[in-house]
Amino acid sequence: MIIRKYLMKYVTFAIMAVLIFGVAVAPVFSNGVAFAQTEKEVAIEKKENTAGKKEASEEKQKNSDDKKQASKESKENSIDKKASTAGKKEASKESKENSVDKKQASKESKENSIDKKASTAEKKRISEEKRNAHNEAQKTHLKEKFANMPEEKKQALQSKLDAMKDKRGSNTQKSAQHTGFANLSEEDKDTKLQEIRDKRSAERDARNNMSVQERLTHQQERMTAMKEKRENYVSPRDQIGLGLAPEDIICAEDKELVIRVSNGMPACFGSEAVIILMDRGFIAYPE
Repeated sequence: MIIRKYLMKYVTFAIMAVLIFGVAVAPVFSNGVAFAQTEKEVAIEKKENTAGKKEASEEKQKNSDDKKQASKESKENSIDKKASTAGKKEASKESKENSVDKKQASKESKENSIDKKASTAEKKRISEEKRNAHNEAQKTHLKEKFANMPEEKKQALQSKLDAMKDKRGSNTQKSAQHTGFANLSEEDKDTKLQEIRDKRSAERDARNNMSVQERLTHQQERMTAMKEKRENYVSPRDQIGLGLAPEDIICAEDKELVIRVSNGMPACFGSEAVIILMDRGFIAYPE
């Protein structure tokens, strides 16, 4: 009974001690838990702050790198601009030099052109003087030749010339000249030249298709006709020897009077030959 009494006493005392300890320790424990939780939150916040600072530092570093890259690019652009400006200045300088060279070349070209024209005019004048001198020398030579010609031959030539005058008067001749190739339009000249080319081509083809005998016969007929014309014809050179002026030369009925551009001497050609030679600038009608 005594043991039970003491046991109950000790148990009661223990329970009270536990309760007192619990009451005393609970706030401390609660504060410790709260402190621990606060420390944890602070640690987490510190970590977050550290991460934020690190991110900010990285962002700052990135911005710094971007600024450095931009600065580098700006410097490169500045160098390129300077090089471009230098290139433009050099190009402008070369352009000015080329312009000066072109002006100089143009000036020299104009001077050369003037010199060439003067030289051409001088050559033309000398050529005309030579041609006129040659023409006069030819006329003098022919007149001297005819002065020493026997009278019988001279009379025969004069008779032939009179017959030619009767057969073809100067008015008819001049009328034919005035309606000649020189008075045609450019279109009519081209048409006439093409007609002559076609006609000559056809005649050439016809001769090429002839037999040997036909060709010999054709040549004999031509030679006979030419001989007959020559027997009754006085050449322009002989007419000048007889005292006629170049513009008064009488040609055969199928010939036209022209002047050779090269020496100013008269000549007689067929109408087709006149058209071709006049188109090439070798002859002209007498004025």
